[in-house]
Amino acid sequence: GEVLFLTLNAVLYTAVVWIFSIINLMPYIDWQSDWGKAILTLAKTDVAQQINVTLFFDQKIINNYAPVEAMIKSVILFVLGLIFIGLVVFALNYFVKGNAGLIAAIIIIFMDIVIWNLFPLGWIKYSPASLMKLSVVTGIGKAPSYIYGLCVLGIGSLILAAVITLGVSMKKGLIMMDRRNQ
Repeated sequence: GEVLFLTLNAVLYTAVVWIFSIINLMPYIDWQSDWGKAILTLAKTDVAQQINVTLFFDQKIINNYAPVEAMIKSVILFVLGLIFIGLVVFALNYFVKGNAGLIAAIIIIFMDIVIWNLFPLGWIKYSPASLMKLSVVTGIGKAPSYIYGLCVLGIGSLILAAVITLGVSMKKGLIMMDRRNQ
């Protein structure tokens, strides 16, 4: 039950963020099959810095994906990443107690920053928070592929879900057996 609840919350949170983003950007969105001149200009030149635009458009995404494809793949990675981090937090809080889950979540999130700034790019494949970014999972050079990101986050989540389900079942079974023996 807890794993399903966490998964549904990740999907719901992502859907709400996506919907409100679309609503806020609706006056500026032109539904086309290509990126549009403004985004291409911002991504491929330094115009954004010159006019103080704080939005960042990654050229790797624009070069490798159509807009709708990029959005769908980003949403999938984000949901899987939220599920993975949520399951790590839940598992550690359930089995270890204390603040272990919170500490693990902080480490996972800051690992992205630390690897980008202090380690070779090849290490990025070990950061779950980095694998949530479509701009990272390009498969170009030493960067991991989109499939790699899906597999790590998806299979990692399935393994965590199985461990949690098994652990909770065993713990509840032990409690039931203990009650029967009293």
